[in-house]
Amino acid sequence: MLERELKLHVPPASRRAVRDELLALGAREKRLRARYFDTPERELALAGIAIRLRLEGEQWVQTVKAPGPDEISRIELNHNRPGPELDLSVYAHTPLADVLGRLSQPLAMRYETDILRLTVTQAATAAAGKAEVELAYDTGTVRTGDCELAVCELELELVSGPAQAIFALGSEWVRKHGLVLDLRSKAERGDLLARHARPEQQGWLRPANSVAAVPDAGRQTADDTPGNGLRIDPCALGLLKPQRARAVELTRDMTIQQAYLACLTGCINHVVRNATLLAGVDTEGASAALQGRYVHQLRIGIRRLRTCWGFFDKWVAVAPALYKPLRRFFMLLGKVSDNDVLRFEIAPRLAKAGMPPLPAPEALRIAQASHHDPRELAASPAFQQCLLSLLAHQLETAEQAAGKGTKRQGNDRRGKHVHRDLGVKLEARLSGWLRQLCREGRNFERLPEATQHDLRKRLKRLRYSLDFSEAVLPGQQLASIRALLAPLQHDMGELNDMYNARDYYQRLAETEPAALFAIGWLKARQDLLKQQIQEDLDRLEAAGRA
Repeated sequence: MLERELKLHVPPASRRAVRDELLALGAREKRLRARYFDTPERELALAGIAIRLRLEGEQWVQTVKAPGPDEISRIELNHNRPGPELDLSVYAHTPLADVLGRLSQPLAMRYETDILRLTVTQAATAAAGKAEVELAYDTGTVRTGDCELAVCELELELVSGPAQAIFALGSEWVRKHGLVLDLRSKAERGDLLARHARPEQQGWLRPANSVAAVPDAGRQTADDTPGNGLRIDPCALGLLKPQRARAVELTRDMTIQQAYLACLTGCINHVVRNATLLAGVDTEGASAALQGRYVHQLRIGIRRLRTCWGFFDKWVAVAPALYKPLRRFFMLLGKVSDNDVLRFEIAPRLAKAGMPPLPAPEALRIAQASHHDPRELAASPAFQQCLLSLLAHQLETAEQAAGKGTKRQGNDRRGKHVHRDLGVKLEARLSGWLRQLCREGRNFERLPEATQHDLRKRLKRLRYSLDFSEAVLPGQQLASIRALLAPLQHDMGELNDMYNARDYYQRLAETEPAALFAIGWLKARQDLLKQQIQEDLDRLEAAGRA
């Protein structure tokens, strides 16, 4: 069975209103207590699989969930059980049999959930037709031993009709209540918690064949949330690090549409997961420096996504309607990022180099220079609806790719014949971009700053596109060039930071003479970086000719 659902975090300020609206729609309440199983080496979690036993009223239900074709889809198999014991034999004739048969150790309970759920079915409408969507509002905890993480989320699960309807309905709830998209399942959050809990706190010490029966919980009110363990600060424990981009796995038998879907999925995953953390889900205690790291990874994700669109737009219909809103948020977050670099990187380097200290009011201006709250930007309904639109585009692309099967030749969207081999198509595009980059970079040191910045964007485009396609490139030349791009991108990024810092300190020097030190130091660093970049560009061009 293919389960399709959106998961939206409900912030504290919205919880009463969400509950009241669901009750007005006729929602009913039930308590769900579940226990999740894995090996000590997390073999199921690493495969994206979750197995649980859940008590639903008086009935035990054994459920396995596995990855689906896109970010909102999961394969789900349910089996009623007479008691709280796992029975893996029910998967004997399913694709999961091979995975379970290769487990190196027996399954044991690692974490558990205790949830109060309000459910109601609501009608929804999309361009493709009408649908029914089940709304499930979950409050409670995910726990291992004595450590807990709070759960407060609204799930929208498709019951019938076109899947696009859940995005239309989800957009309404986001707009009305300021909800935040979260791709993480309870299983993913529980696995994260269990990985970081101390051994004496971990719930997986009890083997699967000795799971104690879950006691009758009785009814609880909205203010009597399940869970009485030790609530933890995930940021203080280092649980919620910024999410880095995952490798894209292309294969030579893919169609161009399937390759685009794989890259699109990786980019959207990168964007949404960092947006969730930046918006404050599980990260209320995040420091300004940690929020800055979320911003950095979020902007990398958006840049990779825009690169993905530019890389494949020759062959497939991408998402032009999303360009403008996404670019706006990218620029706003860029101002935050520039300020973070100034505050946490350049200012300390200047102090270490001997710059006289700035008066307190001027130092405070450094901390407030961006005039934007990154958490508010990430949590804003406008940005969240932009993320929902990205997921809707991904789903549409997945359906198109599935419809085309695995054909290896055809016509592109402009009606021109395309090559059979995926790697040949991608290599030709990359080679053209490499030649353009090298040609325009021959006099880098003398280029205007705006042109240098444009060249930096082209470098990122080339590097990220190489990341996407390296596995299917027919030769090793472009793959070997990838190693030259990383230090070059780093130096160009630092040069851009130096330009931004120079502009700030030049304004400050009008009233604070101490800032003149910064201007001189930054100028010297710029000259050194431009020389290094020119040398690296020359090496890149030579490698491209080899």
